Amino acid sequence: MGSLKLLLEARAAGLTVTVQADRLVIRGPKSAAPLARKLIDSKPDVMALLRPPPLRDVQHRKAGCTSQRWWLHVWGEYCCGDCFPCRDEAALVTAGGN
Repeated sequence: MGSLKLLLEARAAGLTVTVQADRLVIRGPKSAAPLARKLIDSKPDVMALLRPPPLRDVQHRKAGCTSQRWWLHVWGEYCCGDCFPCRDEAALVTAGGN
């Protein structure tokens, strides 16, 4: 199972998944423990999705936008949080930046 799909399933199961330094932090209901185990087994790939992307990988809608805010679309694309904001909560996997 791909890491993006795992993150989406985790969100649907009520888990929150974050990165703190080199740790993958998973919180949520104990009933989702098997899914949490899968996330841990895929830790490097999951952490790569949750860490800020290289700015060159963020899609902007406005030319010249220099925002460092981003969000990850369920399709795997990183979008600018300012000039390409998420309008559908179901499309948002995670977000970050300043």
